[in-house]
Amino acid sequence: MTTESSSGAPGGPQGPLEGLLGGPQGHLKGGPPPPGSSEGAPGGPPEGPPAAEAATQGAPQGPPEEPFRGPPEEASSEGVPHQGTPTQGGPPQGAPGGPPSPSGPPEGPPEGPPSVEDEMEHSAEQERRMRSLFAADAAALAADPAAAAAAAAAAAEVVAAGASEEAARAAAAAAAAATAAAAGHVCEFRLFRINKEIYYVSNLEERLPLLGAKTINQLCKTIVVENTKHTGPEDRLNSRFYLVVLQSKDKLNGERVKDLIKAENAKVGRQLGNKRLNFNFCSSFEGLTGFKRNGVGPLGSKKEIPVILSKPLLSLFPLSLFLGGGAPDLKLQIGLLDLIRITNPIIGVVC
Repeated sequence: MTTESSSGAPGGPQGPLEGLLGGPQGHLKGGPPPPGSSEGAPGGPPEGPPAAEAATQGAPQGPPEEPFRGPPEEASSEGVPHQGTPTQGGPPQGAPGGPPSPSGPPEGPPEGPPSVEDEMEHSAEQERRMRSLFAADAAALAADPAAAAAAAAAAAEVVAAGASEEAARAAAAAAAAATAAAAGHVCEFRLFRINKEIYYVSNLEERLPLLGAKTINQLCKTIVVENTKHTGPEDRLNSRFYLVVLQSKDKLNGERVKDLIKAENAKVGRQLGNKRLNFNFCSSFEGLTGFKRNGVGPLGSKKEIPVILSKPLLSLFPLSLFLGGGAPDLKLQIGLLDLIRITNPIIGVVC
């Protein structure tokens, strides 16, 4: 795959990103890889049904009490076991790992898996949705360069504060803020396709060359969680649903999510007790977000859902990460500062 050179790419040593959003018109450069490229096409064997029933296996509270450790990997944007474990994902991907759900086997479409044509159509639609999102962001940045620079600088300060014990991280964040303030900010991203047949049977180390990543710390997954005891007003700090972004090597802990939301609400003088908080994997994520299993990401959801960002990502280097791009064969590379600027996430410990 060819890449386009651009200044200030968030990837640092890993090279320039393609898909630069620039100019007052917000035009997109690049696009999907040309036919015959090494990134693969959206085709390939269909994957198994979503792990819809996984929510019942790990409720953070209530008898019997068992801490929620996140959904099966197949239900996130990175549908494979952790590095070094025997593969249980990949096409075709079957039932979720872990103990079976008390309510029976995972749900699956009664008419069978989607056809290759359906998968290709879904992937193309999700790509259009993602590119439209970035085009709108580019137009907003170009319309008000001063506000764009301020937002980029604010995101850099968030990173610097979260990784203040690492002088190199803080220095890089400060440099990014200075560059943004001096020249205006341009969001850079790369939306590209992978070969599902290879990707989802590969461990994290094996995925690095497939993505063009430098370290497995850059590989991230997004998990949709639901507060099954949600009451009261729906807002960023008390949402029924959250999109939780964490490193693919980590496991989500529902108790940590609960503690984070309680702490964030306490900062604004609002008390949320345990009776109002019970985070579990959202089994209806596909209808809620429009994302299929292995395509979940923090951007482009059908419903506007607040984002939670795992705190270790603030110490990420290079300053870019790889996420689900809306479809199983779509991946998104984006700078950490831009992800923070666009999503305004709640940041904390979730693992």
